[in-house]
Amino acid sequence: MNDTTAPEKSSATRIATLQNGDHSAAFQGGGELGQRMSAFDWQTSPLGDPSTWPTALTTLVELMLQSRQPMFLTWGDARTMLYNDAYAPLLGTRHPAALGQPFFDVWHDIVDVVKPIMDRAFAGESTHMDDLMLIMHRNGYPEETHFAFSYTPVRGGSGTVMGMFCACTETTKEVFARRREVAESERLENMFALAPSFMAILRGPQHIFESTNAAYNRLIGRDDIIGRTVREALPDIAGQGFYEILDEVYETGQPFVNQDAKVTFQATEDSAPTDRYVSFIFQPIKNDEGEVTGVFIDGHDVTERMTSQGALAESETRFREMADNAPNFIWMTEPSGGCTYVNQRWLTFTGQSKSEVRGNGWLDAVHPDDLDSVRLALQQAHVDHETFEFEYRLRHEDGTFAWTLNTAQPRFTTDGTFVGLLGSGLDIDERKGFEERQALMVRELHHRVKNTLATVQAIIGFTLRTSPDMETFRTGVSNRIASLARSHSSLTDAEWQGMDLRAVLRSELEPYDNGKRLILKGPRVFLSSDTVVPLTMAVHELTTNAVKYGALSNEDGQIEVRWSVTIGPDGEHLTLDWREIGGPEVCPPTRTGFGTTLLERLLGGQLNGTATMNYPAEGVEVQIRAQLRDVPSGTKQ
Repeated sequence: MNDTTAPEKSSATRIATLQNGDHSAAFQGGGELGQRMSAFDWQTSPLGDPSTWPTALTTLVELMLQSRQPMFLTWGDARTMLYNDAYAPLLGTRHPAALGQPFFDVWHDIVDVVKPIMDRAFAGESTHMDDLMLIMHRNGYPEETHFAFSYTPVRGGSGTVMGMFCACTETTKEVFARRREVAESERLENMFALAPSFMAILRGPQHIFESTNAAYNRLIGRDDIIGRTVREALPDIAGQGFYEILDEVYETGQPFVNQDAKVTFQATEDSAPTDRYVSFIFQPIKNDEGEVTGVFIDGHDVTERMTSQGALAESETRFREMADNAPNFIWMTEPSGGCTYVNQRWLTFTGQSKSEVRGNGWLDAVHPDDLDSVRLALQQAHVDHETFEFEYRLRHEDGTFAWTLNTAQPRFTTDGTFVGLLGSGLDIDERKGFEERQALMVRELHHRVKNTLATVQAIIGFTLRTSPDMETFRTGVSNRIASLARSHSSLTDAEWQGMDLRAVLRSELEPYDNGKRLILKGPRVFLSSDTVVPLTMAVHELTTNAVKYGALSNEDGQIEVRWSVTIGPDGEHLTLDWREIGGPEVCPPTRTGFGTTLLERLLGGQLNGTATMNYPAEGVEVQIRAQLRDVPSGTKQ
């Protein structure tokens, strides 16, 4: 009895104390905020000394300080703020400075939202809200917060509203948690709806459709089944055993898995039956007590794969028949890179057997110098699932090697799985030989054009410097380039294989011969194409000088040319002696002319030779020495 009445006495005593003007008792036992209120200089605030506080204010302060729920109150026109320990964390860094301060000085960042509500409280209207969203800067940065609260007006003895009392709870964490739950639920719903596998949720022993995704609706050919039982929605699958399996899963709580099962659908009575192949699982759905409440269906439509497997066997047979009769090499590999098939052309060409080529055995037929690069390129193509293209030498059954071009494309199944390469090869040995010859011809042509341009440059330069006028220059350049053109024309006719020395001499001298003026004596000498051009130009210069000033300038003069070939330690050498007979008396030149200079440049620069000129009164004598060819490699002493 005493235990139950003691609190009442204590409460009555406290109220009597407050009524007698001792308000300090309201702060006692009020935790940190009670201590702070006791120590606070209330004389500096609009509330004044606590001894002067109205009983309603003091009573609310005591109630607030004793409560573990976040509470605060505002009082007077200044709306001075007081709060308890539970409310302090909601203030963040604004505690403890907020105590005894005007509410809107403390919460200046939420005035726009809170002031209208508080004004209504001071006007006598209570407000309760389960969720108020506020953007607060209580910790130095903006943050979204949520509160459930009530604003209650507090009246004085005259009935006038003196203050406002608030009991509140911050629900920010709960709101954010609900958002995450909603977002997760929406994400799962989206995953369910967009999943590539077909899905359905059935509830109760009658297997009522609660939810299906788009893939499931496409499978069954209809989308109006929600709320209907399986037997009502899918009468076309009766007799195929699926009803019974669902019943068993629901009754036993054990999942059922099936692979590549055939199911026949008929969406309407007028539509034709459609056979599909599916791999699926019927998974029981259980509540917290472990009771089965439904069945979850998940699976994949494998009709395309099952259909293609049958077609694949037939097409593979046709492929092998075609491949074995193909003129090219045809081969296949597995995902790891090992060879699984080569056609008859490969076996016939290499002499390998089917067992020898399997795995990496086919590489035994690749030229040793090409083996590492082929193996690396093929390995990379399998890793990257990319096209393979490579030229390498392949051993023929007789032991010789031939160049081949092999290309391959990656192979994939209908579901995108990489299964290896399919390749084809060509024997390109003849083409490679042609390409090598063509490259050699291009290099040779480049060399000859370079030499020819150098000769033309020399002709133009020297003719320009030694011609007294432009007409002389024009005539000289034209004649000399014409001679060069004749030599090139002759070489072209001979397919640039070279010319006979006697033919070179006759091409320049024969226009001035009457049958008695030309004496040519020497062995048959075949000149290479590199030798023909400079010798032709040299003979042209000598002939031109003879026509202008020497033996060919009258009707009785003769040109005698004798030559011989000697073989020395450094190769074959041609010695050619030019002698003019019966021409005007010769006077030695006072300076070196163009002809002499050109001879020295042509013979020295291109033939590693010399030209020696003498001027006896009877006629000009010139001796030309030129190297025809080097001693073959390996024969020098």
